[in-house]
Amino acid sequence: MDGSKTHPIDDGVAHKWLTEGVPDRRFPESSMEPVPAMRLIGEELVLDGIPERNLATFVTTWMEPEAQRIIAENLHRNFIDHAEYPQTAEIEQRCIRMLADLFHAPGETTGARTQGSSEAIMLGALSLKWKWRERRMSAGKSTDMPNLVFGGDVHVVWEKFCRYFDVEPRIVPLQEHRYTIGPEDLLDVTVWSNTGISRTVPVRPDGKISLPLLDDVQAAGVTPKQLKDDLARRLAKYISSPEVSVIVREIHSLRVAVLGEVNKPGRYDLKSRASVLDAIALAGGFSPYATRSKMVILRVEGSTVKRIPCNYNKVVAAEVEPETFFLQPGDTLVVP
Repeated sequence: MDGSKTHPIDDGVAHKWLTEGVPDRRFPESSMEPVPAMRLIGEELVLDGIPERNLATFVTTWMEPEAQRIIAENLHRNFIDHAEYPQTAEIEQRCIRMLADLFHAPGETTGARTQGSSEAIMLGALSLKWKWRERRMSAGKSTDMPNLVFGGDVHVVWEKFCRYFDVEPRIVPLQEHRYTIGPEDLLDVTVWSNTGISRTVPVRPDGKISLPLLDDVQAAGVTPKQLKDDLARRLAKYISSPEVSVIVREIHSLRVAVLGEVNKPGRYDLKSRASVLDAIALAGGFSPYATRSKMVILRVEGSTVKRIPCNYNKVVAAEVEPETFFLQPGDTLVVP
């Protein structure tokens, strides 16, 4: 820097930027005092989402003031320099050893801190790639075509890892007969680097979810992967190359009702495909007055209700069709 030149402080520049917009390409000719600069940034951050309400985030949204103070008082340390800051390095390893013990990691623990889950996944997957390569080379096999298998509903950073580090992604789609999104399910919708849109949303009774910019989007009847692709396509009108992930937080759409002569009549949430026998077990079994041979399954099909006779004795003897044996979400089993 040229010490012969001075750079005046303009107290009014902060107020000017509130009306004209802050510089975003070049440094301004004048500087400003710390307090107006802090207030200017604060005014812009008001436009962001509120972290405490962002249930789709992967970061800590609140911590004790003492923890915040420790962080603020140590931001000037270069944590990677273990020779200069050995005690900081020991504190890091201490935390790593505790986490390893918590998750029952075998043997001596090796680890490092990261700034977030994305960095952790990148480093962990990269280590996985190097270990794979070592095993292949030891066996005299080719290392040209690494691949990684994962589900279609995972954190979007897994796909980024494959793209950045030359790994073929082999994404396993969710099978339609096993699970599709339904009413009352709870979804974590995450748009990479956009907390204003990312959020946890319930699927409404009409099968739709509501998101900023997109309003109502049909979610029921599709897989998380299909919804993820649909959201990315819709958001492309507003965001350049949006990266979207859809994770099912809670499943409530696989729900059946058991009524009549059972010990615990009511509605029950299922976690997977269930049979008539499963439903009776959830309801605590038959009451002493149950007529087991005259059960009925009520199934809504469009605007009509289908009545399916169900004989418990034939169910136990495996003498019934799958339609009678397996229940569908929304079915009601009536035990007279």
